[in-house]
Amino acid sequence: MNKLVAVALLFAAAYVEAFTIARKGQPPECAIVIPQPTTEAVKYAQEELRLHVERMTGVKLDFATDAQPLPDCAILLGNTRWTKELLGEDFDMAKLGTDGFRLVVKGNRLLVLGSDVRGALYGTYELLERFGGCGWYSSTCSVVPEREEFSVSDGLGDTQVPAFTIRSTSWAEASRNPKHAVRLRLNDFTNPSIPLEYGGSPYRFAKRAGIAHTFQGLLPSHEWFPTHPEYFCEVDGKRRSGNETQPCLTNPDVLRIVVSNVFDRLAADPYARMVGVSQNDNRMYCRCAKCAAVDEEEGANTGTLLRFVNAVAEEVEKKRPDVLVQTLIYQYTRTPPKHVRPRHNVVPCLCAIECGRARPIPDRSSVADSRFMDDLEAWGKLTDHLYLWDYSTNYRNLLYPMPIEHTFQENLRAYRKNRVKYMFMEGSGSYHCDFGELKAWLAAKLMWNPDQDEKPLLDRFFAGYYGAAAPFVREYFERCRAEIKARPGQRLGIFNQKPPPWYNADFAQWARGVFAKAEAAVANDPMRLTNVRYTGLAPVVTELDRFVSQGKRFFVTRHPEKYSVPEAKKLDYAYVMDLVRQARDNERPMRFCAGLTWEPCKMIEWKLMYGRAKEPVPRDSITLAGVDLFVVSGRHVKRVRDKEGTSSKTVLQLLPSSGKPMVTLNFANVAFDAGVPYKVRFRAKVVRDGGDGAAFRATLAKAGAPVEITNIGESQGSKGAGEAIEKRVSEVEDGYRWYEFRPVVLTPKHVFEFGSGPWERGGGIGATKEVRLDCVEISRAETGTQKAKGLR
Repeated sequence: MNKLVAVALLFAAAYVEAFTIARKGQPPECAIVIPQPTTEAVKYAQEELRLHVERMTGVKLDFATDAQPLPDCAILLGNTRWTKELLGEDFDMAKLGTDGFRLVVKGNRLLVLGSDVRGALYGTYELLERFGGCGWYSSTCSVVPEREEFSVSDGLGDTQVPAFTIRSTSWAEASRNPKHAVRLRLNDFTNPSIPLEYGGSPYRFAKRAGIAHTFQGLLPSHEWFPTHPEYFCEVDGKRRSGNETQPCLTNPDVLRIVVSNVFDRLAADPYARMVGVSQNDNRMYCRCAKCAAVDEEEGANTGTLLRFVNAVAEEVEKKRPDVLVQTLIYQYTRTPPKHVRPRHNVVPCLCAIECGRARPIPDRSSVADSRFMDDLEAWGKLTDHLYLWDYSTNYRNLLYPMPIEHTFQENLRAYRKNRVKYMFMEGSGSYHCDFGELKAWLAAKLMWNPDQDEKPLLDRFFAGYYGAAAPFVREYFERCRAEIKARPGQRLGIFNQKPPPWYNADFAQWARGVFAKAEAAVANDPMRLTNVRYTGLAPVVTELDRFVSQGKRFFVTRHPEKYSVPEAKKLDYAYVMDLVRQARDNERPMRFCAGLTWEPCKMIEWKLMYGRAKEPVPRDSITLAGVDLFVVSGRHVKRVRDKEGTSSKTVLQLLPSSGKPMVTLNFANVAFDAGVPYKVRFRAKVVRDGGDGAAFRATLAKAGAPVEITNIGESQGSKGAGEAIEKRVSEVEDGYRWYEFRPVVLTPKHVFEFGSGPWERGGGIGATKEVRLDCVEISRAETGTQKAKGLR
């Protein structure tokens, strides 16, 4: 007997005794019955079931309520008045919670039991997926197969309760499309106004007091610092404001103001059930004597934070006992304190930002992963309201390959084991990232039940989302996965500036060949062709980036003709930009980077390399606008208008910072003449804040060996042999001034770096309101050469 026929007969035999919902070409036999009265979500479940059954079989089922007589054949959605009688047993609906469901056949009735919040709706989707073969793989790609008959097993009895109370992700497919998210059984979409038919927003954070970094809103430094600097963190003996600040959490006035603002937000959003009271996104915690004493007593910086949040939560409970107070357990506050414990209405949100992504975190394959697991296990014993914030994308390059899907299951099992109740997986809010649709879909499935077998899930997604192209895209996916698994020591981080080392030019060329076959396979299937093309952008974008990282964008050479851009790269650039425009026109905007400045920097780099209208001419000097350089952090650097005699009327504004340079220029991207000394200078302005201290540091050095330090603060000493220009506030004049390095014979390894304040790891910070960088000038150091040659 043919093997496929045998399998089909076995499958059919399993459903000889079946409850039939609809048969193609036959009148409707079943009615979909809902309680009366009921909720918008149960009504929507009724509509979704009828819609999909009609699309599968052509049969439009009847609607009814339990205010009418019980039909002879019925699908009962939710807790109807006949539930107990039909079950013939006592069943505690409360065990299902708001999201769980039970599917059971009793004679000629199919019961889809679940709450009127979301349980009945989720049970309906389980019915359609498991027995109807329906699938919702993205907001634009769903599969509803035609069927001769839609049936379920006569002995069906299945109860499901999700592993996590909150299941949430910021991947665009879910966060931007609540209709798609509810089909994936996600119940918190980082969206403040989910329609009631999708279950509403029972876990919604109060507006302006959301899931992260709310101290700045609850205690605005621009409002309070001028008159009350004591409300803010003391670092290096000085109170700090602006972007580099945290509140002084032992100051009683700070508590009073924050509590007042929390109540203001809850009053403006009375249906919110969570309020975020959490640290700003920096490490500038207060070191004043009182705060330091608390942290010393608790053995962790979490001491001041958790005591403060507990105090806020105590006040919140007096007026709003239905509200939970959430706070981030993040970076410097991740270590559990020795004594203080979260109140029963406090939700600690543990963030896994430091962990690697190439291996499941429970493997403890790195020191960072091991420390995180220690903290997870400790926090799991301290609270019944543990929130887990996980990460699943590369923010520096959203399209770069990040094969981490194999880690989802083990990570989620570890979170569940350690009593995580609320689950949030941060992804990109942009469409068409590296397998973004798959990551959102798979994460949703495993957040519901991390014990599912991963392979059938992947099989379903690839077949549904890519159709006939599935074998080719799956080959690419599995090879990426195999490459990372074969390298136990390799780390995939969420801020990697480069693709993994194994994703070299040969690999990218092979990948493009695979995607060419995939496109050919779905040439007559527009939806799948679009899916393949956007997934296939990864090797194209990777190679554009690889070339631009070493290609020449700026020219201070007498021989620019040596640095032409291959025509194929220009065509690839045009192809990518065309797909970007199509995505935007289809209201599915895509980005290449997540940062506020990384995306503009990439676009500037690409345009200078691939989109320039004219070929470069010979020149001996060039002035580069600061806004054309690479900006490291959008939190510390802004593009602002400035007409004070600047080169381009737009400059870079650097806020006080520490730890890293904020602006860079790699001379690998500058075409210059070998063996010739060049002068490099920059034009900057320091805006004082009244005190003295570090203003800025600039270096011109080869990467690799120690740089010459003049020295303000503590040097990291790793920027390469070269020169540093460091200035204190008291040493600089008002307005824009030129600062010049000694002449140097440039090499491609040279790097110009600029930052406000000292670059040190010890927590120091610049002593300015801001520093503005106008431009960088590069010119041959030979005297008289320019005039003699008539060159610019």
